[in-house]
Amino acid sequence: MDIFPHPDYGYCATETPCVYINNTGRDNVIRALKDYENGTVNSSNPYVLKCCRGLSVDLLNRLARDLDFDYDLYIVADTTYGKEVNGTWNGMIRELMTGTAHMAVAAFSITRDRVRVIDFSSIYFFSGFSILYTEKQRASNMQAFLDPFAPSVWFAILIGATLTAIAMGIFEWNSPFGLNPWGKKRKQNYTLGSGMTMVYSVLFGHTVKTKSPKAWPSKVMQNLWASSCIFVIASYTANLAAFIAGKHAGIIYRSVHDSWVSIIIFNFLTISEGKVPL
Repeated sequence: MDIFPHPDYGYCATETPCVYINNTGRDNVIRALKDYENGTVNSSNPYVLKCCRGLSVDLLNRLARDLDFDYDLYIVADTTYGKEVNGTWNGMIRELMTGTAHMAVAAFSITRDRVRVIDFSSIYFFSGFSILYTEKQRASNMQAFLDPFAPSVWFAILIGATLTAIAMGIFEWNSPFGLNPWGKKRKQNYTLGSGMTMVYSVLFGHTVKTKSPKAWPSKVMQNLWASSCIFVIASYTANLAAFIAGKHAGIIYRSVHDSWVSIIIFNFLTISEGKVPL
């Protein structure tokens, strides 16, 4: 954990001074550390003085006292432990691999990839704390088929389908090539119901017997709507599958300060103390 030095004194009273260098590269880090030792700040390569504390820092101070060595403690620019991204390491592992730092002190997890590039010390601390939380069960309801899309998306689809049907009916009644040229009555008339039947049957993927428009504006509108329905149906199917797969997903907690997590911790403590019968 790192904090800023006292604003009145400008130094760390009980914590260990550490330098945050917002720059990468071995030469830049060394120059910034030398500026810190000399009490100067280079505007092109600045640093920020912070105060570090914790178990790892206390252990480092004890080792420095027992083994009689001095050290300069700094925080890497990206403030990460180290991860290989596209064949290149970042964080503290990069500092070790480039020879910028001689050792890294932190709550470092030992992984297979990290062991290949750096050496770890013996494990000196293991935390046995765990967080238990109940599994969230989703109860199915009659409106479950509507969950893949937001209400605004459903309204947009319904409005788009209705406007398409109205436009096709207007085209058929006003086009000289339609089933009802200039509103003339024929044996087969293309009405608003015909357009509504077509757009909603295509939307819901059903084949029904309906009249097809004859005018080319109506045919273009019909094909555009059919193309749009392909993406709508594909998106709905994918979202529905994801919703069903995550039906029994657990509750996501953000921190130990969440209200329900605090209740669980309190109950666990009271049970462990014998205040509540198991």
